[in-house]
Amino acid sequence: GTKNIRDDWRDGHYVALSEAAFRIGIEKNSDVVKMVAYAPLARRFGAPRDGFALLKVTSDGVYGNPTYYAEKMFADNRIERIVPVSYPKLTSVQPAGWEQDKGRFNPENKAVEVVSFHVGAGLAKDELVVKLVNAGPEVRDVTLAFDRDLPSGTVTRTTLAAEPGALNTFAEPTKHVPIADDFAFAGGRSCAVQLKPYSFVVLRFGCAN
Repeated sequence: GTKNIRDDWRDGHYVALSEAAFRIGIEKNSDVVKMVAYAPLARRFGAPRDGFALLKVTSDGVYGNPTYYAEKMFADNRIERIVPVSYPKLTSVQPAGWEQDKGRFNPENKAVEVVSFHVGAGLAKDELVVKLVNAGPEVRDVTLAFDRDLPSGTVTRTTLAAEPGALNTFAEPTKHVPIADDFAFAGGRSCAVQLKPYSFVVLRFGCAN
């Protein structure tokens, strides 16, 4: 459900969420999927299909779209081994009129319920890295359950959040970029987190492999 996009959201923030959810699925199936690539990386602004390029380029400048920043969040938070994490299955209502197989609106189609919350976790040296996508329009309070005891400490959080159609432009090249902060974690096998609407979040917990 999350992979589908409205035509007027192309190149916007919702595409970044879709890509992040897809990439989480790839990481979960890394025993089968050995390598992925994204294309086109860069394209001249105004060229055919430039909306799918991560970087828009002119002779005067360059900027990255929200999907560029989502991909960078994956590059900056690579994992070495997948570990299980338990989380609730959450859904949202996909608007009436969506024609799923053709990626466009059809007024005869009814609203449908789709999965709009995706989570994956893995180990990276001495940290547990958790990636979450909330593709729904609501704030979500969720509890994550881990397969091991984690020590108390500070959790680093990186969040990419915006309205579905949000865009970066040459005039505002960094209007929608990831924001980093941290919060205190008491330790244990679970953690309660709050996710903004339409957000991709990476959490890094300290742990011992």
